[in-house]
Amino acid sequence: MTFRQVFLLCSVIVGLTVTEMEKYLSLNVPKQARTLYNREQTPVVRGDKSKLIVVLK
Repeated sequence: MTFRQVFLLCSVIVGLTVTEMEKYLSLNVPKQARTLYNREQTPVVRGDKSKLIVVLK
């Protein structure tokens, strides 16, 4: 699933929360880091995870 697909799916509801973005990053960043650069990367998200970071009007 691409970022665009996740964004569109989440934005149908109301917006995109920090938690939803964290889930997406946790699933995709490690895979892409291994595939593209042959190394490990683990995304870290801090802050209020219930906050909306994108809201469509």
